[in-house]
Amino acid sequence: QGGDPGEVLLTGVMEISPDGHFAIMQRNTITVLLDVEKGSYVELPQQLQRAAFSKKRDVAYALTPDYRVVALDLATATELWSVAPFSDVSLLKVNDDDSSLVVVEGSTANVIDPEKGVVRASAELPTSASFGSFLPKSNRIAIAGHTSWNAHQPATPIALLDLEAGQVVSVDVPNCEAPL
Repeated sequence: QGGDPGEVLLTGVMEISPDGHFAIMQRNTITVLLDVEKGSYVELPQQLQRAAFSKKRDVAYALTPDYRVVALDLATATELWSVAPFSDVSLLKVNDDDSSLVVVEGSTANVIDPEKGVVRASAELPTSASFGSFLPKSNRIAIAGHTSWNAHQPATPIALLDLEAGQVVSVDVPNCEAPL
């Protein structure tokens, strides 16, 4: 935990932007934004809790200590927008075409427009998120919940969330929690 996009930024973790031009690094109590091209860095005013990079723009989406989800312009280290509050975040992911930012708070999945910072849809999940993965050539994300044991058998809820409609179809699979 703490090394993949959108996971908790632990001390010593470094996230690299998809184009390799920027990095977000976590020190003990400070988050550093490195501009690899310029060979310079800036200490951000707040320690980021999670971060996920856009694959189309020089933007990172991050969770701040005051439970805001922000879009951070990587070239200027300034906030483009902010949505609040989001406590108990277990998933923060942006899809490949940069059209949807998914934030799971508790058992609620929120789909945010990454350009405007507006919550486009919200849906209830069976449990909080353990992992999530966007489905290729689809407008959906598969979100794995936490495994429970019923009659000595594991059951992991998988929620398929439509990113536009905000509708969820759920199924329990006989599997233990594992990344998708």
